[in-house]
Amino acid sequence: MAARNLFSRSSYDSVGLRDIAKDAHVDAALISRYFGSKEALFGALLCDSPLDCIATLESSHAVAEALAQLCTSPDQGCAKRREQLMIVTASLASTMRPRVEAYIDQALLSPLAEGLEGQNRRERASAAICLMLASTLQRQGSCQHPLLCASNEQLSALFEAALTSPDIGSAADAH
Repeated sequence: MAARNLFSRSSYDSVGLRDIAKDAHVDAALISRYFGSKEALFGALLCDSPLDCIATLESSHAVAEALAQLCTSPDQGCAKRREQLMIVTASLASTMRPRVEAYIDQALLSPLAEGLEGQNRRERASAAICLMLASTLQRQGSCQHPLLCASNEQLSALFEAALTSPDIGSAADAH
């Protein structure tokens, strides 16, 4: 829990094992013994996908509603998934960037794109992931931008537009 909290607030590079140990009220050697390294501990935090809750949903509408719920619900499970997304965004500008990018592709982008139909699936999934990360980031601070602080219903409509728009990705295909 201490590592999750620290990594969600600061980048991978700015968090040390001693910081984690101090927050967890344990000796740093215990963390090193159990995980082996800070990198292994970080990897353990990224073992689950925040999108596992949408794996069985079949319609874009249901997926859009689930993504909006993930961004807005006070439910403990959704809060844990949002914290995982915060770890991802906080660590994109760190030495862990390649690992975080691989995680985004494997745990977020690919599963979402596979569930979509039609053309430009990956681009539409990317648009939804960007919206989800931006909304999550904004909500962690003081929610000031009306688009990103939208209600569950409004966010659901935005996600559905991102997931179903045939035009997303067509500009990239033209080049």
